[in-house]
Order: sequence, then structure tokens, then C-alpha cells
Amino acid sequence: MTKSMYGNVDAAIKFFKTLTELLTDEDGMTMKQSQVDPCLFYLHKDDELKLIVTVTVDDCAIASLPEDIKWFMDGLESRFNITHGGELKKHLGVDYEWSFDNEKGKHFVKATMNKKVQATIDQLEKFLGREVKVKPSPGKPNEYLQKSNDEDHVDIDEYRSLVGQIKLFTTKLCPKTGNICRALSGFMSNPSKDHWKAIERLLDT
Repeated sequence: MTKSMYGNVDAAIKFFKTLTELLTDEDGMTMKQSQVDPCLFYLHKDDELKLIVTVTVDDCAIASLPEDIKWFMDGLESRFNITHGGELKKHLGVDYEWSFDNEKGKHFVKATMNKKVQATIDQLEKFLGREVKVKPSPGKPNEYLQKSNDEDHVDIDEYRSLVGQIKLFTTKLCPKTGNICRALSGFMSNPSKDHWKAIERLLDT
């Protein structure tokens, strides 16, 4: 078998292998594949980092100057039928807003997950039956969370759902919540009311 049908179990890995060969081949685009993240490719030229590409299934997010992006797109078109989506607006659940500062003469991009964050807050408020208040920091200073006792348990499924969503925000956009998120993740099987209060404080930051 030399081909895979889109949607089959092996289609994604076969496509990725083909794409990797095109990007990294010495007779092709001569890009390098990251040893830390195999879905990240980059191009060094004249001792400068010229282009970075992240691959998600059959989508590519590219960071570079327009002329280098055109070079990359031309290289892909030599092997695949592609569609240029233009300026990045949304990728893996993250929304991107682009702006230009005339005074500084620089472009800026703002990454947000406002809709997803609001949906998570709404889920918490629905479960609590009340609105939550804004707090100044994601975790309470000098607070150490401990295992619950039999009389101090909370809804484990709801707790796990919210911690899972918080992990997503932490990984993608909000490293400042990493420490408290790590602490909350250690009590997935025995959360207490104190852990629930910590989740409420974290989401209210």
C-alpha cells in the first residue's frame, strides 16, 4: 500500500512523514526538525534564524518575514495542494488579534482564550449557584493544600473537569498559574473544600 485515505488511522502519520522528508531533505527545503518538539521546524540561513513552522496534523503556523513565507509556501506547493489562510486568527483554541503601533513602528499580536475562559467561569458559577469575585493573585500566599478527610470531600468529577481546563489555559497562555495548577493537579482523587476554594480563586484572577 502506497497511499492513505484522509481520515484513516494511519493517514496522519504517513502525511507527517512525507512532510518531514520534504522539509528536511538536503535536496529539498533543508530545514531542521526540533529535537525537543518533532512538530516544530526551523530554517537557519546566513547564521540567522529565518523561519519557524509548527505543524498540527495538516495545518502549519508560520513565523517569518513575507519573502521567507513565500519561499516556504512555494516549497510546499511543489509537493502538496495547499490553501494559504493568511494572517493567523485562531489556532488550537487560541484567538490572535494583530495590531500596529504607528509610534513605535512595530506589529503586535495579542493571544487570548476569552470565550473558553468565560465558559469555564460560567461552569463554576453554575455549580456554585453564585457569582465569583475577582482576586488579586492566582494562589493564596503561604497556603499548603492537603488531602481531604471523609467529611470534607467535594464533587470529584466537577473538580477534575475544571482542573483539566485550567491546565489548558496554563499551558497555552498563562504560565503564572502554573504553580497553583500543579498543586491542584496533585489531588485529583481526593480534593477537599480547600481545593475547591483554590480553584475558585484561580479562575477569578
